[in-house]
Amino acid sequence: MESKNRQYLEEFNPKIEGLNSATSAELSLFDAGKGFEPFNDYIQINPKTNKSDAMDDAENGKGTTHLIWNYKDDGSREIVAYFTLSGNVVPYDDGIENDSFGNYLIFPVFL
Repeated sequence: MESKNRQYLEEFNPKIEGLNSATSAELSLFDAGKGFEPFNDYIQINPKTNKSDAMDDAENGKGTTHLIWNYKDDGSREIVAYFTLSGNVVPYDDGIENDSFGNYLIFPVFL
């Protein structure tokens, strides 16, 4: 089994700001981790279009992305997470079987 190298925040001073609060260099530093590259791709700027998918969604009215910044005591900041709010989603159910209870857990998933 492969061990995971986790990063921990030594200090956490969160602030939520809109996607436009970040420079392309700051967006390029966001790393959701191995296996979660699509989360990076969604907010990072495509050099061919000079926009990200998140920016396209905002322009088209499909969703608005907000960044969660960690402001450090030395004045620097980094993106530690983001979320996107969307009003035009198609819900469907996704589930996993919970063997310990012998039932099926349903989770709403929104695209």
